[in-house]
Amino acid sequence: MVSPTDEFVSTCLHKSALIESDKRQKAELDKQRRTLILVEYTNAVLTNHMKKIHLEIILKNLELFTVSPEADFTPIETDGALGTADLHHFAWNIGKRLGYERMTQAKFIKQCFPKEFMNCELPTIIRNLSDEVTSIIKIDKPDKGSYDFHWEAIGLVNPLEISSESSPKEAT
Repeated sequence: MVSPTDEFVSTCLHKSALIESDKRQKAELDKQRRTLILVEYTNAVLTNHMKKIHLEIILKNLELFTVSPEADFTPIETDGALGTADLHHFAWNIGKRLGYERMTQAKFIKQCFPKEFMNCELPTIIRNLSDEVTSIIKIDKPDKGSYDFHWEAIGLVNPLEISSESSPKEAT
């Protein structure tokens, strides 16, 4: 026979497990949404500056970066129109939204763009990540607690109309 206390404890444990499961599901959904936003941002800012094969590689690098920032990344090439300031801004915009330190951001772009950063040491890259200089790719400081981009302010269109608060717009 089950005592009322045992039944109460069992019910509480079950509710606690459901709450934890719900928290994990929400965290996973948030992580997927953030990755989707970062992929769309990357696609929007880099698509006109590299061959399709290199764009596919940087998107794979980015997805790996979101889960394993210390991984080895595949090098890619741009069309030469982007300067180091652009790539600094790109790395900072991504890394800031992932909560990564500047050293992690610098290592990422140095590995991904070895040609552009051939003569740059990590301390120099770190110092210049968020410099407000004229560039094609603009610095976009996220609002506190958000990983959304200010698409219009940086001269881009939010391709999926997705934000940290919403799901992607369904294709019609």
